[in-house]
Amino acid sequence: MSLYIEIKMLPLSFKEYVKYTGDENDLQRKYTAYLENSFFPYALKLVGHPKEVRDYLDGIYNTIIVKDIAQRHKITDTMMLESVTRFIFDNIGNQLSTKKIADTMTLDGRKIDVRAVEKYLANTR
Repeated sequence: MSLYIEIKMLPLSFKEYVKYTGDENDLQRKYTAYLENSFFPYALKLVGHPKEVRDYLDGIYNTIIVKDIAQRHKITDTMMLESVTRFIFDNIGNQLSTKKIADTMTLDGRKIDVRAVEKYLANTR
């Protein structure tokens, strides 16, 4: 069993991000940078280093999805859990149903039924 220390951290609001950068000019450009570079505090130290930002965000994602959720709920098919999660991330803002998720993923070659999607979604709360 792996042991880790939990550090509670909330992402920065856009207002906090602007304040941290010390520049309130060109807010549209700044908002784009906020979305692209992440809004987690440590990512601000990595601005200008996109690979490091990506590695940092991948680390957060893998810790939460693979290590935390999969282990806690004893999910053995972590690839399917990741597929469902990425599908949801890719469709933020779109109306989704468990049937639509299952049908689309099955058409894309990842066979999954509605009940399995419901199980994965229930475990990510």
